[in-house]
Parts: sequence; structure tokens; C-alpha cells
Amino acid sequence: MKRQLFFFATLFIAVISFSSFSDDNCKYKVQKVDKFTGENEIELEPILLLKKFKSDVIKVTDLSMVLRKKGQYISFELIFGQAGMSNKSVPRFIGRMDNKLVCLLKNGSQVELPMEGDMPDFIKSKTVVHFSVSQESFELLLKSKITDIRAVSSVNPFDFKIDDEVNTKAFFKCIE
Repeated sequence: MKRQLFFFATLFIAVISFSSFSDDNCKYKVQKVDKFTGENEIELEPILLLKKFKSDVIKVTDLSMVLRKKGQYISFELIFGQAGMSNKSVPRFIGRMDNKLVCLLKNGSQVELPMEGDMPDFIKSKTVVHFSVSQESFELLLKSKITDIRAVSSVNPFDFKIDDEVNTKAFFKCIE
């Protein structure tokens, strides 16, 4: 009897923990079904990857990411906040087909995400760059969190270390 009670108590705690995980970590901006196509549409609220980055060439504040999923299509947005206007700006993702984001995962593997289009979006003092996520890349991003990213742009590649407390793996699970 004590074993059964222990089992059910453990199961109850596990269920509560799982539901609190989804409520706390999955903050949805959009979660609906398209009435014309019947496809699920999901967009998560931005997650802050790092607060500040500065080098001799660029100066960035609030590097964030947003995930979107429509049907089977998944996209990843990288949002570069910019601290003031100066010669230092975000990586230049303009006019090159080989612009990409390389994600270094905690397990040592790498995932390459190609840039969508040939220009980023410029919204107020932010630069928003869109990357597509293949199903194979998505599977890898579900298995291990991103520790570093390299923005391969038209000037130089720039490496960014993701803050240790950011769990990108959990973020990707929200759109699984």
C-alpha cells in the first residue's frame, strides 16, 4: 500500500512539474490554427540570449531569438538590439547568399541555419534576421542547448556566447 501511495505521489509531482514547465517556459505570442489551411501556427515570445556584446567592430545590446512554426515550417529570428548610433553596428547580413547562423551545441555538435532572403528587417533600433530551420536541424536543437552562435555575415563572422542560464533546448520543445 505504501509503495502504491509513493508511486501515485511521485506520478502526481511529475505531472505538476511538467505542466509548470510548459506554463513557465513556453510563452506564446501566437498559438492558433489557420482556418484556411488547418495548419497550426505558433510564435513564441522573444527569449533573451545575452544582454550585451561589444568588440572593436560591433556593439549589440539585448540579443534575442524568436521561434515560429507554421505547419511543418520552422523559422528562427535573431534580434540584434543596438546601443545608440555609431560606426559600430550589428553584423551586416546584406546581399550574400552564404549568410548563415552556426549554432554550437552543448554536446559539441553544430547546426547551420541559412538566412532567409537577402536583407534583414530594420525595426526602430533593432535588426531582425530570419533563418530557416530544417527538420534535421530542429531535431538536433531539441537534443542539446545552444552554447554559442556564430553570425556569418558579409563582413566578418561574429561569435556570441549565450548566457549560461538560457535553456534554448526547452525553448525549441515549446514548438515541437
